[in-house]
Amino acid sequence: MKKLVLYKVFPLGEELRKLIRIMKITGFLILIASLQISASVYSQQTTFTVEFKDADIYDMMQEVKNSSEFDFLYSDDEIEGVKINNAEFYGSHVEEILNECLKGTKITYKIEDKVILLMPAPPKPNLDESAQEKEVHGTVTDENGIPLPGVSVVIKGTTIGAATDIDGNYTISFDNEDVVFVYSFVGMLPQEIAYNGQALLNIALKADSEQMDEVVVTGYQTISKERSTGSFSKVTSKSLETRRLNSLADVLEGQIAGYSDGIIRGVSTMNAMASPLYVIDGFPVENTSIDNYGNVTENTPDLNIEDIESITILKDAAAASIYGARAANGVVVIVTKKAQKGKVQVDFSSTVTWKPYDYYTGNLTNSADVIELEKEWAASNPELNNGLLRAQAEADNRRNNYKWPSAGVDVLLNMYSGAISESDANAKLSELASRGFQFYDDVAKYAKRDLFYQQYNLSIGKATELNNFKFSATYKKNKEEDIYSNSDQLGLNIANSLQLASWLKADVGVYINYKKATEQTYNLLDSYSAGFTGSPYDRLVDDNGTPVSVASQVKKTVRDNVANYGLYSLDSNSVG
Repeated sequence: MKKLVLYKVFPLGEELRKLIRIMKITGFLILIASLQISASVYSQQTTFTVEFKDADIYDMMQEVKNSSEFDFLYSDDEIEGVKINNAEFYGSHVEEILNECLKGTKITYKIEDKVILLMPAPPKPNLDESAQEKEVHGTVTDENGIPLPGVSVVIKGTTIGAATDIDGNYTISFDNEDVVFVYSFVGMLPQEIAYNGQALLNIALKADSEQMDEVVVTGYQTISKERSTGSFSKVTSKSLETRRLNSLADVLEGQIAGYSDGIIRGVSTMNAMASPLYVIDGFPVENTSIDNYGNVTENTPDLNIEDIESITILKDAAAASIYGARAANGVVVIVTKKAQKGKVQVDFSSTVTWKPYDYYTGNLTNSADVIELEKEWAASNPELNNGLLRAQAEADNRRNNYKWPSAGVDVLLNMYSGAISESDANAKLSELASRGFQFYDDVAKYAKRDLFYQQYNLSIGKATELNNFKFSATYKKNKEEDIYSNSDQLGLNIANSLQLASWLKADVGVYINYKKATEQTYNLLDSYSAGFTGSPYDRLVDDNGTPVSVASQVKKTVRDNVANYGLYSLDSNSVG
């Protein structure tokens, strides 16, 4: 008997159906991939040599279709009026042609098999440019083109900023479109520049004459007064413009506290030099002279006052850390003016100073009062009022053993000694008393004049990135109050600064000063220098305008020696 074996057919059929479905899907995917690979291979194998000039998109499609199996799918409304870019192609693939021709248009493409689909290009994302990081760089210099290290560059209203390096260069990054850069430096006017998309901003800062008062120039560096540890004083060119003076000593006198007669804060030594050290544009300068007796004198430097930009006085021992023991008497640091970068600068200025001569006599005794005083002296002199012989002896004594008497006393001595009558003496005394301030009037007329100064200044300068040249000339013609005192002076200054490298600068300069002067060595209003004491009734000329010789007011023994030995007369002729 045969056994019948039954199998579970249904479950086996379900697994078979799953397997068949997987095989179908796999076959379909392989077919699709092969079609895509075939299309890709076709586009890579097909090349074109074509030129487009003033063509539209239809011309491009026609050329592609005529030279290949590609076809196009598009909408006329979307591509109507689209011009393609002018281009030439030699053995180029279709993607290269499409990319170049459609670049910058509103149309893009997609290749599916041998069909090229043309469609509107998706809108570009509206990127906020202000959100993108930007960068600005540049160089900051002064008016002369010299780089400024340590300049603060800050975006206004923010804490974003940078500082220039040793060569004056800076770089600043930011992410806002509407910004303003603020450039600031000690001793310079701050400058604001609005950002307008510039990538390069070179700035030239101008000097702040007012703020320069708050800056200390040590000769090696320029620092704010807050950073200075020593005592200092400052004179700027603005204050110098109002004072037309002949020498540096005159400039400093009265302008600097503690400066007097060329010495800062008094004498600091017994025998050594007490004058300060002078530093001009970073270089110590000595102006020493030796007289016939071997005495050494340290003078202020010869310098054209018009060329001075600023003067800083370093007063205490802090300056010794820079200049050593020579700074014990203080340091006078002088900065001269430099040419500004750009065109050639020519400056001319002139100054005329006129001061009328005037001698105040309101507090002086006039001739009449002097005569009355001399009369009282004679009346109270017991020798003159004790008989004729005693009076004659007193007159001789006064003339021989004392300095020669004044005109009024001489008349009184003659009267009391019987040489002239009383009436003649009174007439002469009355005439003397009527002269008022005759002596001072004659001095003003014949020995003095109005002070008159003339000064003419010319400067020529030119500066570039690497070179700074300046020439200046000053001519002075001065007439002093004393009629025989006058001077002509010419000063020439040539300075050239050459930037050989970022770390090396060469300064070359020369200053020439020529002066021709005549100085009156006596003053008629000073009894010591004039050699006699003038009374208000004395005259320098007589009624005919002839100079009057003033008798020497020395003892008779001296006068006799002069006469006996044939020496020059001591009598004065102040006008001749």
